[in-house]
Amino acid sequence: MAMSNKTVISIKNALSTSDLALRTFADNFFDFVEAIDSKIIAIDFSGISSISRSFAHQYITRKEDSSKKITEINVPLNVEKMLEIVKLPKTETVFEVEKIRPLHA
Repeated sequence: MAMSNKTVISIKNALSTSDLALRTFADNFFDFVEAIDSKIIAIDFSGISSISRSFAHQYITRKEDSSKKITEINVPLNVEKMLEIVKLPKTETVFEVEKIRPLHA
């Protein structure tokens, strides 16, 4: 639905699921978003139950690459947290091989 140059898109309705799981779902969703004429898009996360790290990462990547101004509305707390987690810089874990010992049952 359009509201004063802003288009609101229900991600649940667009993907026909309440569980956002696969990178390809995020790609398909953004292909749909990019085809819309509006330059200002609000993604409505109402009704979304879960989001995987891979979906969230692909969503953020595609959002950053988009020429459109995209915001999120009605984002459940668990989804909001996952979107924030994937924005954090990746840290590497470094092990000192000499200090690693086998665990015994």
